[in-house]
Amino acid sequence: MTARILIMRDGDMPAATVERVLVRDYAAIEIVGGWAEAQQALAGGAFDLAVIGSDDDGARAAACVRALRCDPMHEALPVIVAAHFATPDSAALAYAAGADAAIGPHPDTVLLGARLRHLLRNQALVEELRLRRDASRSLGIKVVAIDEAPLPRRLLALTDDGKLAPDLADALTHAGFAVAVGIARPVVEVAAPGVAPELVLIDAARVDPLAIAARFRQIDRRRPVVIAHEARDPFRAVRALELGLAEPLPRPLDPGATAAAITRMAERHALTTRLRRQYAQSLDLAVTDSLTGVFNRRYLDAYFELLARARHERALPGAAAQGEGPFALLLVDVDRFKDINDRLGHAVGDVALRMVAERLLGHVRTSDMVVRIGGEEFVVLMPGADLRTAETVAERLRAVIEEKPFALGPEPLRVTVSIGVAEGAVAPAELLKDADLALYASKRKGRNCVTAAAPRAHPALAAPAA
Repeated sequence: MTARILIMRDGDMPAATVERVLVRDYAAIEIVGGWAEAQQALAGGAFDLAVIGSDDDGARAAACVRALRCDPMHEALPVIVAAHFATPDSAALAYAAGADAAIGPHPDTVLLGARLRHLLRNQALVEELRLRRDASRSLGIKVVAIDEAPLPRRLLALTDDGKLAPDLADALTHAGFAVAVGIARPVVEVAAPGVAPELVLIDAARVDPLAIAARFRQIDRRRPVVIAHEARDPFRAVRALELGLAEPLPRPLDPGATAAAITRMAERHALTTRLRRQYAQSLDLAVTDSLTGVFNRRYLDAYFELLARARHERALPGAAAQGEGPFALLLVDVDRFKDINDRLGHAVGDVALRMVAERLLGHVRTSDMVVRIGGEEFVVLMPGADLRTAETVAERLRAVIEEKPFALGPEPLRVTVSIGVAEGAVAPAELLKDADLALYASKRKGRNCVTAAAPRAHPALAAPAA
């Protein structure tokens, strides 16, 4: 465990046990004596986890957690409250303040270590998602804000405690969950009637809760699944964490504390979901042309770089002996596009480009990739295509764009394209130059035609040196 941990000690309290486990696992620990010092430490460096301790029933620690969560910089920081929890309500207060775990004065050290590693793994995932999102943004990609992901609210509670079920359902409903209660059986349906659960709580004493949890995880590995465990049987809780389940809860379940803990789990799940969406959007915007929806120039450059690197690695001593497979590309240019913009306006021109892109996408091979490299120019990347195949596809694209005029106003608009074709095992940038020369040859012929550049020899087919 290589992690940087902040521990706030407030008197003689249970955080000392957490500290011993962290020292055993080689964590880098910074200890502060109170909330003011903790604030200074948090402002001065990045931590992977914070332990907020107090020698009371957790009320002071909960107040500190509440203040910490008010800072957006620390919304994702895992926080453990370590205190002398006198009642379940005290632990519920910690969860409601934003704590991710509540630890009493005498925790099982094996289970505690597993809980710490679980929280740190989740934090590493959050930081990785943030890093990827921010890396995309650093390239100048404007990402539409995704302020919140909705909290998962549909909850399935499975229990074999008939007396607990009504109170548990009431507490979870009061916390804002749409609750379906079922009986914990060895074989359960993964979806209760009328409910597709977003969270699952399993409180089972007579059957193995891990076996039930596995059924739900097979369907959706990201769905939070929580099991209840006996305090005298920490092994099952440790195993749950190793399997990637959510933070386990000790039996007997207290309805109020359970509702508070699951609410916090739902909040953390929503945070991770939001970061995943932001990253996915950043990635999508990083490689997608916003006007047409095809790949953009950034993608082309990255693809060319990867292709060149792969060819270089194959050319190194000891690489595979087989020759480089064929690779072709098409350079497609919309004929007289400036006239379309001048006569009908840029808005119509944009629609025309989108329609051209749609026809290209609809008539290339499944393995081909369409890229808009700027203005009215598109590239079609054709891995595995020889020159004859590339010419056949190019002619098909030319014909499908010409044959049906575009409905862009009171009168259909006839749009045509000129295409240059290039194939060979040269550097990708050189191949693009070949296609560009072939495209200009098509323009000189009168447009609306296909011209192929002379093919480049493959290394395996080239004449050996004398």
